[in-house]
Amino acid sequence: YNLHIIVRFELEKALINGDVAVESLPRLWNAKYREYLGVEPANDAQGVLQDIHWTSGFGYFPTYTLGNLFAAQIFHTLKAAFPDFDSRLASGDTSFILTWLREHMYA
Repeated sequence: YNLHIIVRFELEKALINGDVAVESLPRLWNAKYREYLGVEPANDAQGVLQDIHWTSGFGYFPTYTLGNLFAAQIFHTLKAAFPDFDSRLASGDTSFILTWLREHMYA
């Protein structure tokens, strides 16, 4: 998913810098998908137009990747803090996570 975000970021940046025209977005999107992901969308609805974000504003889409990075760091820390993390979570116990977040993140 983060490679998808990089594709959007690079195209948004190129648009803002005046390096590409809007009309070239479908072609450039498909080229970047081939380069980064090894696939090409079947059509624009599954490619460049798959997200509503083009009309919602530019520049914030990369924050999804930041969220993924933060989540990975929190997960790593929780696994270290709770050696029984997997078994507790598998049994449906999430209370220890909320308690930890309240004490260490939300404080």
